Amino acid sequence: MRFRLLLVDDEALYLKLMKEFLEKRGYEVETASSGEMAMEAVTRPKSEFALVILDYLMAGKNGAEVAQDILKVRPELFVVINSTDQSREALKKSWSAGAVEFIDKAVAPDDYLKIVASWCEKYRELHEVVKVDSTANAKAIRSIGLVGASNSMAEVVRLIQRYRKSTKNVIVVGESGTGKERIAQALHTRSDLMFRAINCASYNGDANLMEAELFGSEKGSFTGSTKTKTGILEEVGRGTVFMDEIHTLSYRAQQKLLRALQDKVIRPVGGNREIPVHFRLVVAVKPGLEAMVKSGEFLPDLYYRLNVLRIVVPPLRERPEDIGALVKYFCDRYNKDTGENKEFLAKAVFYFERYSWPGNVRELENSVERLCATTIGKIIGPEQLDVKFLGGREDFAFPERKATDRSFVLEREKVMEVLRDSQSQREAARRLGIARSTFHDYLKRLGIAKPDKGASNE
Repeated sequence: MRFRLLLVDDEALYLKLMKEFLEKRGYEVETASSGEMAMEAVTRPKSEFALVILDYLMAGKNGAEVAQDILKVRPELFVVINSTDQSREALKKSWSAGAVEFIDKAVAPDDYLKIVASWCEKYRELHEVVKVDSTANAKAIRSIGLVGASNSMAEVVRLIQRYRKSTKNVIVVGESGTGKERIAQALHTRSDLMFRAINCASYNGDANLMEAELFGSEKGSFTGSTKTKTGILEEVGRGTVFMDEIHTLSYRAQQKLLRALQDKVIRPVGGNREIPVHFRLVVAVKPGLEAMVKSGEFLPDLYYRLNVLRIVVPPLRERPEDIGALVKYFCDRYNKDTGENKEFLAKAVFYFERYSWPGNVRELENSVERLCATTIGKIIGPEQLDVKFLGGREDFAFPERKATDRSFVLEREKVMEVLRDSQSQREAARRLGIARSTFHDYLKRLGIAKPDKGASNE
């Protein structure tokens, strides 16, 4: 990332020399010789500065006054004061104006560069948006229509590519919301053949409806059957049938499905005729089907028929490397549907990566869409996230949770350190990249009822 700086000083020679000095170190530098020129630069459309460096002793308004003007219109900017005036008054006015650093012009070049680099890095952390992942894993996963970047998803893709060539049954094991249907679709590559998906649990235990959907039914075969119906297993021909939550099938339906797999024939509900079938079956189950087999709730012979080829999809909490790619995908899809241009900051995704995601990819998808729909403005950062992602005061009501949630503790310690090192809460908020209007709420979410000494309210 190439950082862009705005250098403001009314000494032309100093401005020229510092511009050359910084550009040789890889920075892109724009200069301004007055507060008015600086204001024009920061208010220009699409002006993106990682850092504004202001001289304090300038003709007209001093650096602190210019900083105050800039931050009124661009409160997200980082402003550093650079001056030979090291008086208490200059320091106090600069901090009060919202400057994040005060540099002596006599400082050693290496120290000056370290300060500039540290604030540019902070800018990157707070403003870098999630981009398309270009790693080998990500490209391989995208090549078959899935999204991710982790080694575990790359292994899933490897199995999909191998199993695509087969007509054998496939069992996909994973928690709810892990994207098992998407994997079934990825296994089905022939557009000239039909793909049908059915969720067995959606029939609420109605065996007649479930069996009629799968195997077909004759007119009058059960209450509500007013015409002859072709079952999915026949209708799909040589295509793919995806059955989700197959463990909810009735015992009778399990027996009929087993016969269909063994003998390649089905018998409609209420009928005597046998119909040949040639479908390929992909089923999805949650972890634990083996226990149902042992307890007799699921036919062992059917399980063995289904468990020919197997793909295990790990839960999202075990593959946080996929979260950035998924956030980008869902956000881009929202933008395409609505014509908006929302973007997620990388720092927001950092909080997502620490969350356990009990609802897996489906929960992440819903969270991204909700944030896109409710966030005012283009950028979605940590401030917009729900308390469950940031950690909350309830974490400190239960010591055992605090002790195990190390990432939350580290975040809290970091914030408290910034508060101690800051002259004001305004400065602390700016160092953390958080709007002043929501800063107190953010502290409460972290269980910091009152700032430690060092940061006054102003």
